[in-house]
Amino acid sequence: MTDLMTLQQHRLLSRLYALAREQGRALKEDRLDHFLDLMEVREQVLAELLAVESEPPPANVLPLPTIRASAGDPDVRDALRGIISSIIEQDETNERELRSQMGVIATTIQHLHQGAVAGRGYAAVMSAVRGETATSDFRA
Repeated sequence: MTDLMTLQQHRLLSRLYALAREQGRALKEDRLDHFLDLMEVREQVLAELLAVESEPPPANVLPLPTIRASAGDPDVRDALRGIISSIIEQDETNERELRSQMGVIATTIQHLHQGAVAGRGYAAVMSAVRGETATSDFRA
């Protein structure tokens, strides 16, 4: 791995972390549309990250033979691991918030369904009462 690749990875991982945090804010502000838009951006950043891993460096970037590869530097690995851990932690927080909001929505839908059933029941009773009144008026 070249130093350029390490810098690119760091930049892209930092971008993913910023996007994860922004998604968290979107969830807190009940902006699911923005949350989903950010998912698309994250997918693009992940694709870029995979490309950095698989593509060779540009022709004009040559590793210097006197410099040790960054992949072997434990501080660099720890720094990248720290960013990845932060992304995972934020994603887990976002998932809990999203599941909580989904639970609220499911409960609301259940209450609406119960209200609709009760409303149909009241309508049937009222219709029957009106029908009896009309029928009794007609008989008289």
